[in-house]
Amino acid sequence: MKKYNINGIEITLDISKSYLDFYIESGAQRLIQVNLEGMLNDVQKGKYPINEFKQYMGFLKRWAFDAPRKKLLKKLKQEGYNVTDSQQLFEMQDGDYILDSLENTGKFAEYFLSSINL
Repeated sequence: MKKYNINGIEITLDISKSYLDFYIESGAQRLIQVNLEGMLNDVQKGKYPINEFKQYMGFLKRWAFDAPRKKLLKKLKQEGYNVTDSQQLFEMQDGDYILDSLENTGKFAEYFLSSINL
């Protein structure tokens, strides 16, 4: 666990977890590592504007809901149900790790946004 002081509020990040984001850009799937530790360091030092970081967390919080939904869809497909909302990326060997990491990102974003009241 690592602690940061953002606008006088203590924010804790579990650095033992992985944080990812997934999006589609120009038809291509993008899976990226989210460097929350580096971003929070920069926010704390004033190098990354808090409002921009807060906006980014607003985009990432979707994974707190969407990753568990995708996990369920993956499980249903494995059990033989006809599932139309599934992406191959999440069905690969590392699919569970990817979904867990996306969920970590979403949960941190929700936590951050609920902690910081700007």
